[in-house]
Amino acid sequence: MDMDREQSEKQYLLGLLTQKKKDERRLAELIDEIELWKKRLALAKDHGREDLISAAEGHLAELELAILDMKGKIAMLNRDISVARGEVADAHIDAERGMSRAETDALVQHLGQAAGTAEPDPLDFDAQKKAEQRSIKREIEDIEGDMALDALRKKLEGGE
Repeated sequence: MDMDREQSEKQYLLGLLTQKKKDERRLAELIDEIELWKKRLALAKDHGREDLISAAEGHLAELELAILDMKGKIAMLNRDISVARGEVADAHIDAERGMSRAETDALVQHLGQAAGTAEPDPLDFDAQKKAEQRSIKREIEDIEGDMALDALRKKLEGGE
């Protein structure tokens, strides 16, 4: 099952990488297209064609927005790719150890609670109450031990 997850994560990552490559190619095309339209705008200005100047400026504005949009999309893909790479690594580790990270975390939490060393689940009110009771019991035992030690010291000091 964990191998299926690993393969699934790899396929997802491959899809993201493929989409990023397509988007980078499209971005390069948009940049080339802007250069072309800048030349067209210059020609329209040289010939004093206000109708063509207006059309070229409008198209340049649209292209600039498309470029900004594509750069944002690529940035989001880079973030998603980074996360997906981590998921692939996690899936590989899960496959090697035979249990998922969530299962491992739950096991560690359960063992810690059983040993009294872990924080209880904040939504498990019974576990919180038991942990609080254990903490109070330890505190009382510490105080009682200190009191007994003080009494013993006084008794020994009085006997000398």
